[in-house]
Amino acid sequence: MTPLTQIHAEGRVAERYGLEEAIFLHALMFWYRTNRGNGQNFHGGRWWTYNSVKAFEEVFPWWTAGQIRRIIARCREKEAMLTGSFSQDRRDRTAWYTPSDELLELYGESVNCICTNQQMQPPEP
Repeated sequence: MTPLTQIHAEGRVAERYGLEEAIFLHALMFWYRTNRGNGQNFHGGRWWTYNSVKAFEEVFPWWTAGQIRRIIARCREKEAMLTGSFSQDRRDRTAWYTPSDELLELYGESVNCICTNQQMQPPEP
């Protein structure tokens, strides 16, 4: 038996990006906030999360791998999220995800203060 999974989305996010995208982006915001709170996965002035499509199938059991890939592509095309690659191993093609500034604003998050110590500018190298 599949465990029960709750579906959450913000109405204004669904209006802007679409319902499926809003469901995916709501989960992304959860992971973003979790990583920010734990001080994990900070790269280039942003907090990131990563997952494989297979892992996303576990999180969203009602979507197929193909549907998840299309939702991720639409989120990128609509500039709701950014993607990156931060593995040291060139063979590791793990995709990393972070909310765009526009999505952060829709969630009422500050986009001006993006550094680990909450300063306005990144520290000098």
